[in-house]
Amino acid sequence: MDGFGSIEVSDEVIRSIINVCSSEVPGIAGVSEETFMNGAFKMLRSTEFPKGIRITDEESSAGKKVDISVQIEFGVAIPPVACEFQKKIKDQVERIAGIQVSEVNIHVDGVQASVETPTGPRVVTPPETYGAGQGADVDEDVTLDNKSQE
Repeated sequence: MDGFGSIEVSDEVIRSIINVCSSEVPGIAGVSEETFMNGAFKMLRSTEFPKGIRITDEESSAGKKVDISVQIEFGVAIPPVACEFQKKIKDQVERIAGIQVSEVNIHVDGVQASVETPTGPRVVTPPETYGAGQGADVDEDVTLDNKSQE
């Protein structure tokens, strides 16, 4: 750098930046996680990489290649959300860590439904439940707060 020595930023720092970015992009439910054993098994068996964040050095360029497996919130358009996430990751990693990012690949491996949807809160109606000996023709006067009836 300036002749004072070297500065090294670990891949864990890059992973932390990516995790923060995932919470800042609307539509990204989160970065997928995978157990160590399942990930190791996948790496041995095939070319498919384990879920989560994979960072590799690009031989053809001076930058890092980042593969991220994510969950998307139900109801959002995947391409624009993934593009925004790619830009955010590249910008933030380069700005904060000072590391060139040559490639950001987003792998959408699931959809998560949440209580909040893009069109507003989702209304969940619980199924009707009946006490012992009661049927669907329950009397309308029944109170639900267990107070004594007068």
